[in-house]
Amino acid sequence: MLRFVMFFVVSLFLSPSFLIAAESADAKVMRAIFTPGVKDFEPMGSSNYFYTTCAQLYFFTELYGFKGQVLKHRWFYNDKMVSEVKVTVRSHLWRASTKKSLPKSWVGDWRAEVVNAAGVVLASKHFEYRNLPY
Repeated sequence: MLRFVMFFVVSLFLSPSFLIAAESADAKVMRAIFTPGVKDFEPMGSSNYFYTTCAQLYFFTELYGFKGQVLKHRWFYNDKMVSEVKVTVRSHLWRASTKKSLPKSWVGDWRAEVVNAAGVVLASKHFEYRNLPY
């Protein structure tokens, strides 16, 4: 009986689900920004305001402690979800970006969220898409 209990306890601590849960205890979204481009896994500038001359944007995130999990980037236009992209985290420290094409007619309020498998919003960022001032 003692062997069975010891085997069960050791098995519990070595199971992949336990390792993911233990690893994610300190998990956080370190950076979440909008950028017009990504080069060498780094954002090329950032802002909370973009003009219609910018035809596409990236939602760049740096994730810590989510190894083995599948998160989602959700894009919203005027509070309506217009895109949802799965992000598979393959390392303890992981950078991921998703791209969204922006039609010139879609001026207004935008946001993107990082969401875990349970639907919990881990980070949320907003930007305004504007017409040129002239």
